[in-house]
Amino acid sequence: MAIRNEDSKDSILLSCTIKMAKSCTVQTENIYYKSCIVDYLELLARVKEIKETALRYELVLYDFSGCLTVYAYKKSLTDKKQTLFKDYVYLDNGYALIHGSFRKNQEGLMFFIKYIRNIKERCIIDDFLSRTLLGYIRNETLKF
Repeated sequence: MAIRNEDSKDSILLSCTIKMAKSCTVQTENIYYKSCIVDYLELLARVKEIKETALRYELVLYDFSGCLTVYAYKKSLTDKKQTLFKDYVYLDNGYALIHGSFRKNQEGLMFFIKYIRNIKERCIIDDFLSRTLLGYIRNETLKF
């Protein structure tokens, strides 16, 4: 786990679990894990399910510590990216590596995804902008 003090100028990536990500807070554009600032978060989680609606894809991720729901809005995805999203990110409950950061807006705390990689296929979808994927933090319990 890499974190930085407020005086440091280096960008710091925090490799964390979903539970750790949920305990992060945002204050004035800074992400805090406990009392230290982090710039980006990286999660490795299993894809539990994906749902498709008229406007978006809903991707539910989980690990041993909890669940995280991510939304990919279709209007910001080209046809090629939609195909990549379906074929490579969700692949028989494959693991996804999520890289992004938190932002605060009127709706609450959101997780903005920089990229998603499916571990099984080693395919990177790297052109997702912060408008594209929003991971809303929910207090969900994992049911087996």
